[in-house]
Amino acid sequence: MSLITIKIMDTGRVFQVPWTNNMNGQQALERAYDIDQLEGSDFSFGLQYFGHKLGYMVFMLDGIYDDVENKKNFWVLIVNDKVSDQGIDSVILNPDDEMKFDYQSYATDTQAHFLMIEKYRTYMLMRPA
Repeated sequence: MSLITIKIMDTGRVFQVPWTNNMNGQQALERAYDIDQLEGSDFSFGLQYFGHKLGYMVFMLDGIYDDVENKKNFWVLIVNDKVSDQGIDSVILNPDDEMKFDYQSYATDTQAHFLMIEKYRTYMLMRPA
């Protein structure tokens, strides 16, 4: 049986879930949640839809939320040690893939990853005036 490994870098959690054909990142994270709940633990996550260009992106893992106002930290999806250029629902996983989630800072004065830039811009557009 092939597995998908999911690592939450900032909390140290590691999950292994059974891989299924055409499984996407969102389905793997949902499966990790279901398994964790059966074991009586408290893993949690939140997704937000950012339109067809970005799809669904993680905004919270284990109670740690994207921090738009202060530090501008965001959850970044890394698949097989490569930062994903797609939302979690568009990432199709292969047997034995590894998904990592890393809480990274967005700095406007540095070269940031495309999805972090778009996620930040979208958050800013959604803010009340």
